[in-house]
Amino acid sequence: MALLEIEALKVVYNRSIAAVRDIDLAVESGQCVAILGANGAGKSSVMRAISGWHPAAEGSIRFDGADITRLPTHRRARRGIAYIPESGHIYQRLSVRENLLMGGYLAADPKAGLERACAPFPVLLERLDQLAGTLSGGERQMLAIARACMSQPALLLVDEVSIGLMPQAIEDVFRALDALVQSGVSILLTEQNARKAMEIVDHVYLLENGRMILSGPPAEISKDPRVISAYLGG
Repeated sequence: MALLEIEALKVVYNRSIAAVRDIDLAVESGQCVAILGANGAGKSSVMRAISGWHPAAEGSIRFDGADITRLPTHRRARRGIAYIPESGHIYQRLSVRENLLMGGYLAADPKAGLERACAPFPVLLERLDQLAGTLSGGERQMLAIARACMSQPALLLVDEVSIGLMPQAIEDVFRALDALVQSGVSILLTEQNARKAMEIVDHVYLLENGRMILSGPPAEISKDPRVISAYLGG
């Protein structure tokens, strides 16, 4: 049994616009899985449905053996799902420490989890009292990930982590995501930077115009002519 199982998912906006349809997807415990696709392919719609930010019109979402398709967002969070939306959405007028503590609202002792959550991002420990809005783009993304980790999730949903980041920041963030997987956190990420994502993931789903058109391990997917042409610069 997979940690996350999605069957025949359909997400609709304004009662008539189908963003994604017939989505089947699974994330095993301890895996890092990527949903790849161009801008507008429907990647974020899948993530919003899993996290509960937007209801599923059809299909089912199971997490750790339980059907969570109709659960509200806060109950999914309590079950162990943490969502990092595109651009992170940190609280710019709060300090790094305050942002982290906001992410630890489910923990019995949030302050005790600061060092653990920041372990993949030691630079954040040096900036705990700095306003989050003064961080660099890469540091803001690190803060968003660390804040999500404050709740010690079993599954981390990471939406478009590399958008707007400098090359070195992308390297740092992906290195940290890989470290989180090695520590036992399962990750589902959406990404336009296919080449970078394939360096750390165990399985890839390719989304196009709201439908999954390919699925498999990165070594297999990277040989597909469509992927080479559209995403790998072939």
